[in-house]
Amino acid sequence: MPAKTFDERCGIHTPQRELALQQALQKMREHALREVRFVWCDIHGTTRSKTLMPDAVEGALRNGVGMVSTLMLKDTSDRTAFKVFEPGGTDGLHGFGQGNNVTLLAQDIELHTLPWAPEVGWVPCQAWFQDGTPVAWDSRRVLQSALAHCKPRAGACNVAWRWSFTFTACADRARTPTRTKPRGQAHHPRWT
Repeated sequence: MPAKTFDERCGIHTPQRELALQQALQKMREHALREVRFVWCDIHGTTRSKTLMPDAVEGALRNGVGMVSTLMLKDTSDRTAFKVFEPGGTDGLHGFGQGNNVTLLAQDIELHTLPWAPEVGWVPCQAWFQDGTPVAWDSRRVLQSALAHCKPRAGACNVAWRWSFTFTACADRARTPTRTKPRGQAHHPRWT
């Protein structure tokens, strides 16, 4: 029996994911992409990525891309904020001791091309521990958790969802993201 792929160990391998993977590979070939960036967002909102050549993309979509966990522990000056190599330096941060690796893996496979560099693709990813459990500190998971917590109060989440959608829609159309006026807000020059 062949060894399980990382997406299988994480419990996210489904027929729908496999179809999305094949569609992403087809899109990569159709657009003759010269590189694909596996992208994640750090806790300060900075987009970081690992760039792969096209022949490595299928394996990365199934097994992820390794990344040192300390990239998730940076402060705004880009210095590691925790003493990962000292005893007790990562107490309370399960899985981050000794600067171990995590794996970037796309949960929902979405291959986009960059509007300003159409020969470059990017795939939004989330961090996973080596044992296949999700990294709770991953900023995308933090947002998903916050939105799920707010869901019973749908009005409280409406603006966050709309801004996220607006950014995604604009990135696909090579336009500059715009902010939309939240419901119930009085007119203010900032929202026009």
